[in-house]
Amino acid sequence: MEYKALRLFVEIVRHGGFTEAAQACGVSQSAVSKAVKGLESECGFTLLERDAHHRRRLSQAGELVYRRALRMMLERQSLEEELDDLRGLRRGTLRLGLPRVGAGPLFAHSLATFRQRYPGIDVELTEHGSQRLLEGVASGEVEIAATIAQHTEGVTSMLVDSQPLVVLIRRDHPLARHASLHLRDLAHESFLLLSQDFALNQIVADALSRAQIIPRTTTRSTQADFLIDLVEAGMGVTLLPELVLDNHPLADVVAVPLDEHLEWGIHLVWREGAHLSPAAKAWIAIVRERAADESSPCAGTIRPERAADHGGRAVGTELSASPGEIRP
Repeated sequence: MEYKALRLFVEIVRHGGFTEAAQACGVSQSAVSKAVKGLESECGFTLLERDAHHRRRLSQAGELVYRRALRMMLERQSLEEELDDLRGLRRGTLRLGLPRVGAGPLFAHSLATFRQRYPGIDVELTEHGSQRLLEGVASGEVEIAATIAQHTEGVTSMLVDSQPLVVLIRRDHPLARHASLHLRDLAHESFLLLSQDFALNQIVADALSRAQIIPRTTTRSTQADFLIDLVEAGMGVTLLPELVLDNHPLADVVAVPLDEHLEWGIHLVWREGAHLSPAAKAWIAIVRERAADESSPCAGTIRPERAADHGGRAVGTELSASPGEIRP
């Protein structure tokens, strides 16, 4: 049954007649009559019948159709109100993926701003390495994610921040006195690395391969902070972005710059061609604002980029009635 025909039928009951219903809906009386006849034909019942005084009243089938039509109209009204809430960011969910490295310094303040502006929006956080986050974006588990890997088929990316990698080494280690280090200087050191599903791990592994260094021993972890603790305990050296040191005391650990230019870049990524929700678009806008703030760790670095095939696009919103007498 067509919604328009059901609405006209409800208006007949509400206003008590065909003429009044036509005026209320801005249509001709013949259109109202045609709608009722169409409903009766589809139902196989007479919906309006005449009593002994020749007054039109709802039949038993008419009462049933009227009640159900009213319910449908109320459901539609509720749906429209909820959609308006989504557009106005008064409700909804932001499904966001964040990396386990650097998420705090880069995104904690942005998340606080998002919650302050849009208290009705729930934030579902997923924290993984870049590869798992990209898989989450592809599957729809997360709508937008922050990852290191950006040149991936099927995604659009936007650079948020770029940080140099530094060597973290115990303060009493002989190499700690150097102003800078070359990767070859670390050839005989034990390396402390992130797990293999972290894109940062691949950056380090590729750099060591280019320098023809095979790590003597390696210890892996999913937590950058734990790697720093292991350095402090004298278990080896690690390479991490300078930004992760912001919230970690370095009493017995020294950060030494690398002569090689190794960068850790964090990107917002989402499925290419996806229609982003208002919540996701609002999140991107807040990250942009944060980047423009000179006090932000990522000030001035955000810029849109294209996907791997260079085809990506960067993003940058009461019825009530009681059945009664129907006037002819």
